[in-house]
Amino acid sequence: MRPGGGRGYCEAMQELSTPQVRPYVPTPTSVDRPFWTGGADSVLRLPFCESCARWFFPPAATCPDCNEPAGIRDTSGAGVVYTFTVNVQRFHPEVAVPYVIALVELDDQAGLRIPAGIVGCPPESVEIGMPVTVAFEEVAGTHEDKDRVYVPVFAPSTPGGH
Repeated sequence: MRPGGGRGYCEAMQELSTPQVRPYVPTPTSVDRPFWTGGADSVLRLPFCESCARWFFPPAATCPDCNEPAGIRDTSGAGVVYTFTVNVQRFHPEVAVPYVIALVELDDQAGLRIPAGIVGCPPESVEIGMPVTVAFEEVAGTHEDKDRVYVPVFAPSTPGGH
């Protein structure tokens, strides 16, 4: 445990039983449940402020700009790699390296960026500006409510479409 009770990335990774890279997934709440469960419908859902007419991330009950209540809207799930890093350090024996962690800017709104893994291509082929489309990795809930959650990851877009 970290000071203050927070969990570190390595602690969370030690709970995994598969060789895929999956982040620690919190127990979904009423605020972030649409984000974590939208993958069941293959849809990336993010909070949207009607007053500002803008999506935002991470999920919150109110808009970080105007403090008005937020709703949820579907996004297109399409975007581009804004920046990325290739992790080559093996933090856990069951986690295969290398893997890519990226900040993806969604096409739906300038400046709307979310962190995610890049899958479906070799790490050395990832480039800034590369078109990507959301995909989801299903992860069993680890808490008493046993929610199935879907971690958004992104894969290269197919030529001529998403």
